[in-house]
Amino acid sequence: MNNGPFPAPVPPPPLPKPGIPPLGWVGIVLGSVLLIFVILGILAFSFIKKKIDLYTRNPEKAAAEMLVGVHPDLEIVDRNDERSQMTIRVKGGETLTVSYDEIAKGKFSFKDAQGNVVQLGGKSDLSEVPEWVPKVGGLSEIRAFRNERNGKAAGFYAGTSTDTPESIEATIEKEAHQLGLSSVASNTAALGEMGHITHTYANPILEFSVNISNLKGGKRLVTVSYREK
Repeated sequence: MNNGPFPAPVPPPPLPKPGIPPLGWVGIVLGSVLLIFVILGILAFSFIKKKIDLYTRNPEKAAAEMLVGVHPDLEIVDRNDERSQMTIRVKGGETLTVSYDEIAKGKFSFKDAQGNVVQLGGKSDLSEVPEWVPKVGGLSEIRAFRNERNGKAAGFYAGTSTDTPESIEATIEKEAHQLGLSSVASNTAALGEMGHITHTYANPILEFSVNISNLKGGKRLVTVSYREK
């Protein structure tokens, strides 16, 4: 019989630290992805709202920015809203300061890198829009621009409409299908009274997008951009 001291008791194994179960991690990941999409949606809507606000506040500036922005030989260097002017750099050429109104009304011309005189400006009708591009009827305050390079046209037209977005969408979709163009992208954003819809249709040689944005007073801003590939 052993009368010596009892051996020290073996301490129990440490309890596992509380952790997040696998399903919890799945929830966190999915929640993070959803949060990212929400943030992207808010940012996209903020960008759209700024464009709509610009058009309603200063349609000449909005038209000028669209006209200069779609031309590959031009870059906006500076804007001066107090004087209603913008400074434009011509690719391989000079830097010019022109009023928003001159650009919007087609009174601005410049020389490109090859020395050709290019007249830049929006038309107040759809006369220069290619026949294949779907036309939204009943537009007012029209601005239209067309640029042609290597025999292929690209441009846009914009105007305001009192038709419902559903009516405009139906007209565009019908004409797109008649042209053999398929829907390749669609986006809708809404926040309060504001709303924004974009549809893009394309085939191997043609492409156009329609953008419908709600304005105050029951109007919609409709912008159709197009290009021949």
